[in-house]
Amino acid sequence: MSKNKLKFNLISAKETYPLRQMNLRQKLAVEECSFDHDDDATTFHIGAVVQHKIVSIATFVQEPCKGLEAKLPYRLRGMSTHKEFQGQGLGTELIAFAEIELKERHCDLVWCHARMKAVKFYQDSGFQIIGQDFEIEGIGPHKTMYKVLIPR
Repeated sequence: MSKNKLKFNLISAKETYPLRQMNLRQKLAVEECSFDHDDDATTFHIGAVVQHKIVSIATFVQEPCKGLEAKLPYRLRGMSTHKEFQGQGLGTELIAFAEIELKERHCDLVWCHARMKAVKFYQDSGFQIIGQDFEIEGIGPHKTMYKVLIPR
């Protein structure tokens, strides 16, 4: 991916819906792909944009993680990359961009519920597993993963 074609932007919740629907919520209509807290003042959404097209997304919600102490934790939700752009490092670059934004917001810990097929990706980005595997009905097995951004 040519760096001069790739940009990362803060985007609206609605701009995340098409990729959420395509890769994460196929059984729902696009307009049904909102998450709780999408529009909270502290929530933000990042999009990787190539030639004016959003090709990778992630949502960050200020939310504590059970079992982990943090002053200002954020939960990563709905990370997704368009099928045509998968395997090109966009997700890794999006996480790196997000970490800068999170640190600017004084976030000390980011966490997520990772689908099993995404665990290695998150581990390669410095996330660690906490707790036992669990099932999200209709979606499948997950692991809770986290990364400390600002050490104490």
